[in-house]
Amino acid sequence: MQYVTESGHTYHFDGWPPGQSPYECWARCDYLGCLHGAMLCYHLIGDGAQEAVADDGLLHELVHLASGMDICTHTPTGILGNRVRGLERRVEMMMEAARQLEKVTL
Repeated sequence: MQYVTESGHTYHFDGWPPGQSPYECWARCDYLGCLHGAMLCYHLIGDGAQEAVADDGLLHELVHLASGMDICTHTPTGILGNRVRGLERRVEMMMEAARQLEKVTL
């Protein structure tokens, strides 16, 4: 799947390398890797940015974790992990839909 950034650069994304998905990073406490992947997810999906950066939002909390700070809100880590997995699944579904559409149009 191709996508274009605000600056006009075109990139190709076909999924994460083994062990590098946002949820896999989350599971091994690689919060910086998780943050990086989650930001790509929000970019690809194209919505949810306001919610993600809110004080108890996923990206906001991942910045806390990646920098070594304790989480400063009332969002339990289990809920954050579920948000990471849900976000990743949305991208997976979007990519599968794009693949199916590509098959139909060929």
